Amino acid sequence: PDARATAGMADAFDPWAGKSLGELEKPAGFDAFWAEQRRVAHGGSSKFLEGQEAIAAEGGSEPPRGKGRGRGRGKIQRYAVPEPRAPRARPSHFVAIRLHSRMIRRNVQQMQQWFLDKDARFEKCVVPIRKIHSSLLLTAIPNERRAEARDACHEAGNEIHSSLLL
Repeated sequence: PDARATAGMADAFDPWAGKSLGELEKPAGFDAFWAEQRRVAHGGSSKFLEGQEAIAAEGGSEPPRGKGRGRGRGKIQRYAVPEPRAPRARPSHFVAIRLHSRMIRRNVQQMQQWFLDKDARFEKCVVPIRKIHSSLLLTAIPNERRAEARDACHEAGNEIHSSLLL
């Protein structure tokens, strides 16, 4: 974003809290939680699983179970084998609404600036404000039905437009 676009960004990012993201305090245990997540992601084991395995190895009582709503087997499973899924078509189209609200655009721009201030590598992720939208649907439309889908979208757009003019 250029200097003119970011000039009015001294306002708070969150209009309801009255504070920018940089002023918000982290909840208790936030840093410890994310340190644990990073450790597990890099091959370490979870302290929770270590504790549960120690209890089981000592012949202690079974780990506490839920309220019986799940389909768990009552044993600790470190790696679950996912069930095979049917192949799905790769998405080819999405339906979105372009966002024109000045408040939304201003808040998105402030949020983007906050991320850029934290780390310049986010520059690659920033979407230009004029292209900001809300995605409603991601779908796969076969080539032979694209004309039909295009006609349906035009018809729906015309109905929405006419209902807004009433």
